[in-house]
Amino acid sequence: MKSSWKWGIICLLLFGIFLVGIGAFQLNRGGWGEDRIEILKDDYTESNKNISQDFQKYDLINLNDALRDDLIDLPGIGEKLADKIISGRPYKDTSEIIIRKIISQKVFEEIKDRITVW
Repeated sequence: MKSSWKWGIICLLLFGIFLVGIGAFQLNRGGWGEDRIEILKDDYTESNKNISQDFQKYDLINLNDALRDDLIDLPGIGEKLADKIISGRPYKDTSEIIIRKIISQKVFEEIKDRITVW
């Protein structure tokens, strides 16, 4: 008789632990409501912005092989300057477009972070 009583208490304790576990699971699931989804959405959007900015850093235009249209898309570079840049190829350094008087220092300052030479 005594051992069945012990087994009853053990089963009751295990059942209680089971119910507590289910309750904790349900509470945790409640944490994924609309508020949590908005937070995750904001985090996702912010991380995409950072990735976009990182790609923009590395999306440099190579003066030695850029298309005319790519050069024209740079601020301060029109058709004439793009043609001058193309006709002055090859370049060993980006600063050569100033040294050779192809563009002004002012225009160079605007585009220096967007150009490279390989």
